[in-house]
This record gives sequence, structure tokens and C-alpha cells, in this order.
Amino acid sequence: MSSLRRLALVVVVPALAVGAFAPASFADAPVGSSAAGTGIVADAGYAAWRADDGHVVLRTAGGEQVPTKLTPPKSAILDVGADPEWDAQLVWAESCSLRKRTCIVRSASLSPAGVEQVRGIARIPYRGGGSPAVAIDGKRLAYAVHGTTGSGKRKSACDVPYVLTVSPRGRSPRKLDRGHCAAISQLDVGDGSVAILAHPAVQYGTGATEARVVKAGGGHSRTLQREAQGEESNYLGAVSLDRGSLYTARGGIRQANAFTRIVLASGRRTDARAFVNLEGSFARDGGRDYYAQTVGYETSTDCPCLVVAGDDPFSAAQRTLAPELSLSAAPQPVYVDSAPSAVATLSRRTVSKTAVVGTAPVAGVPVELLSTNVAGGPVNQQPPAPTGVVATTGADGTATLPVPG
Repeated sequence: MSSLRRLALVVVVPALAVGAFAPASFADAPVGSSAAGTGIVADAGYAAWRADDGHVVLRTAGGEQVPTKLTPPKSAILDVGADPEWDAQLVWAESCSLRKRTCIVRSASLSPAGVEQVRGIARIPYRGGGSPAVAIDGKRLAYAVHGTTGSGKRKSACDVPYVLTVSPRGRSPRKLDRGHCAAISQLDVGDGSVAILAHPAVQYGTGATEARVVKAGGGHSRTLQREAQGEESNYLGAVSLDRGSLYTARGGIRQANAFTRIVLASGRRTDARAFVNLEGSFARDGGRDYYAQTVGYETSTDCPCLVVAGDDPFSAAQRTLAPELSLSAAPQPVYVDSAPSAVATLSRRTVSKTAVVGTAPVAGVPVELLSTNVAGGPVNQQPPAPTGVVATTGADGTATLPVPG
């Protein structure tokens, strides 16, 4: 059996994961990677996500990435918001107890130097249902309390959003309109509103996701976008408020993956094609998008998504996507007694809101060949390991790497 048949070939471009590509005007730049997926949050000039070891990674408005020692609980839902004393703050809920029926909300104050201090800022009610969604903007904290409706097979989640003003005096929270019953997986606060990512129960299919908005001071909840899950589903992975609009990122297979902007005052909706596979994680801050882009390195289970800092797809006439990698074998066909090579091709596409307008090779980038034995099938596949074979892409964006025997 040939080496090519025994190995699942993977090409890794180290520069993709650390943002080594200098972003041109209207260019999306990879700034990190995740092997298992990660939530992304952003506000007040800071973005944050989890590294594979569980530590929080910070990125400032200037593009600097600051390592931290923060390791919130794996299930905790993160949010970044403005801080009355520092540049920004990262919040999450922890120490949730059904016996005490409370969770503690922690806040990590952020500056260009990193994390300044971590403190508990509030206790919120807890009724089970996993880690509660929390979000903050200055002293305004939003959170969700789990609830249910119905019984037996008809029992479903009916979570309720609240807001409170963080204060040493412990001001009373305000209950917000939840709309029709749903589980709440994420919140965002800004522009005097609370955005809600809701998962209502459905009679048919596997579920639905809805982007809702309610005024922080009260009033009726409005559902601004809905995506259904089924055999050919689409979904919303996150909601984000920025400059008077609600933003979402739609993943899935029924309709094209896209970024959506809905103006809160008028309800006007604009879609911009993503032209990449969106994992669901998404945040918007000051006109910049942060999103998780899934990538398929052949049959590898390693590194399934990149964290990308993208320019505004709604204001740019054209934008350049993050570099994309493809892999093929040479020569073709490959025989048992041949000496096969892996041919990696690195390129960047330029797109408008609705179409691909060009593709250009990316030269001068080192790539490394990894391998994994897949004889036992995907279930028994081991993480890819280095082969020691490295090459650099040429003017045509390709690199040829000999497959070890």
C-alpha cells in the first residue's frame, strides 16, 4: 500500500494562525485558531476568545494580542463591554449553585497591558439550565435566568432576560420581555438595547435560532431574524450590537453563509455574502467583524477553524478574504510504486457583497506537511504529527512536498 493511502495529508501554514499577513485595505486577517471551536466577543476596542488550553486571548484595537492567565469555566459564556474605570471589561458567570440558587458574575478589567484586576461584581439568580448568558455595557449588566414551560414531552425552555445596574448598593434588577418562550444562549448590550440569541422549541425539525432585541428600559421584545434547523439548516451563532444596528452571522447549508445588518430604528436589513464557511462565533465592534471560519485540512480533525478579524463587509466595495489552502496529490494517477508528493496551493480571494471578483496566489509562505494514520477510520484517527517536510510557496502560490515513504 502506498504512503499516500496510509496517510491523511495535512498542510499547516503557521503564519495563518498568528496574523503574519499584513492586512491590506479591506482585507480579512487570520489572528488565531481553534481546534474545537470558540466563542468570540468584542466591544470597546477589545476582542476576546479562548485558546485551545482554555486561556483567554485578548486583542486590542491596535492589533496587539495580549496573553492572559484568565481561565473562566469551560462552559461560561463570555462578553466584553465598556468599563467605567478602565478601557473595557470581560465578564462571565461562575460558581453557579442550585443549593444557593445564585451565580457570581466576575469582571476582568482590561487595558493595553492586559488584565488589570478581576473581581466579583454581582450575584444573579440561578435556576439550572447550564451556565447563564451574561453581557455588560458600563454598569449595565444583562443576564438570563433559566425557566421552563409545559411538562413531559412538551416541556421546553422559557428563559427570562434581566438587566441591573452594577452598584455597591445592589439595585433591584428589571425583568425584560422574553417574547415567546425559548432558551437564551447569548446576550449583548449596547445602544440602550439588549440583543438576545434565542432558541425556541419547534414542532418540526431540530430547532430554530432567533435574533431578538428589547429595550433595556423595558418594552416588547422584537424578533428581527430567524433561521430554522432541519435537514438542510441554517443557524445564527451569535448576535452583536454596534452603532445602532444588530449584526449576525448566518452559517449552515440551505442558504449562503452571510453577515446581516439590521438597523434598530428602521428595521432595514442588509446581507453581505461571507464567501467562507462560518462556524457561528461572531462579534462586531467599531465597524470591524470578528468571526470563526471553518477550514478543512483534508481528513484532519486538527484546527477546524480560524479566528478572523475582518473589515466591514457592508461599507467596503471589495474586500480580500483570509488566505485559503488547498491540497492535491502528484503525480496523477498515483500508483503503488510511485513517489507521491503533496501539492499545497495558497491563495486569497477578493469579493464584493455578492460575488467573487478575483483570486491571487500568496507567495513566500512556509508550509509544513503533517500526517496521520487513518487505517482505523475517522473514529480512531490520531491527531496529525509533523513529518519534518517543509516548503515555501512560490510565485504561483504552490509548494510541492515529498511524501515520506
